Amino acid sequence: MNAAAATATAGEPMIVLDQVCKSYGPTPVLRGCTTAIGRGEVVVICGPSGSGKSTLIKCINGLEPYQSGSIRVDGVEVGARSTDLPKLRTGIGTTISCWRRSTP
Repeated sequence: MNAAAATATAGEPMIVLDQVCKSYGPTPVLRGCTTAIGRGEVVVICGPSGSGKSTLIKCINGLEPYQSGSIRVDGVEVGARSTDLPKLRTGIGTTISCWRRSTP
């Protein structure tokens, strides 16, 4: 789904990712991530270990730089040099879930 289509289905977007790419050295972690999340919408990012979940969240919060694409939170471009990241982060909440596999 492209960002425009996601925006149309989610109402007014609060978070918009458009073709976001992030690599650690030669290893690509995020490849062309595109979505829009509406204001008040609850979203879960799940996947196997090493699939880029935490990296995506860190990019949205401006804790990790990304190489290409764009991330906008409430209309503010996260990757812009002029963005006041501490101020932006005051309006972003994140919950990280940690679980352990129980062994019989």
